[in-house]
Amino acid sequence: MNPTGAFNAVEKILAEIQLVGLEESLEARVDLLEKARSLYRELKIIVDDIENLAIQSMEGDRKRELEGRGLVEVKSTAKTTWDTDRVVSALALEALDRRSVDEVTGELQNATEAILEALKEVAAISYFRTGKLKEYGIDPDKYRDQTYGRKTLRLI
Repeated sequence: MNPTGAFNAVEKILAEIQLVGLEESLEARVDLLEKARSLYRELKIIVDDIENLAIQSMEGDRKRELEGRGLVEVKSTAKTTWDTDRVVSALALEALDRRSVDEVTGELQNATEAILEALKEVAAISYFRTGKLKEYGIDPDKYRDQTYGRKTLRLI
């Protein structure tokens, strides 16, 4: 679909939204949802193509000032893959080397405590595998709060 065709399709969908918005039939609303999602996918392709053309027009520059419009900047995302086993091993060894000594008792910090402290300090663990926790006899529901986002409709 070309940009003009996409814009015409948007106008058609908007007109249908006004009509279907008044109609309460699930079938009509699901039909409209499918059309809108299809249009969304088409528009996403068009937006991506236009964005790539604009990036090519930057001629290798990362930033360019457009008079009267402001700064245009090329940004990119980076995906980082960690060698978790090696990082955790190196961290554990370093944490053991850095264990503190209690000033009063002269006792060396417990190894497990030192490693856990270092791990919590350097790692941002945002999720746990609930099935694996259950295998260890840990009930995930005792350790998490769950909130739900917006509802979506899936046609199966």
